[in-house]
Amino acid sequence: MTEIATEDDLWKLFSKKPKDHRIKGEGFILWEAISQVLNAKSFGDGKSFLEVHNEERFYLVASSQASAVVRQCDLRSVGHAFKSNAGHTFVGYLGTIHPTGEALAV
Repeated sequence: MTEIATEDDLWKLFSKKPKDHRIKGEGFILWEAISQVLNAKSFGDGKSFLEVHNEERFYLVASSQASAVVRQCDLRSVGHAFKSNAGHTFVGYLGTIHPTGEALAV
């Protein structure tokens, strides 16, 4: 598995051979696995959660009841909200797209 040191590395979890954060990932990961990375207190001073402030990288959060396109900065809160529903929640990386589906200028 890819080593995560900063929020800039998070997208690498979704590709076998990560090359470019602008392109879509290769699959979905269970929320439980992603939340372990987001909630690990081993970043920075060893007592902090991974900071996720990027607004230009998008994820698809989906369960059997709903789905949403989410900015990286909102991933933690939306994932927790989805997990409160019954069933499994999955997360996929969409790259740097606008929620309308239009590519953003990088």
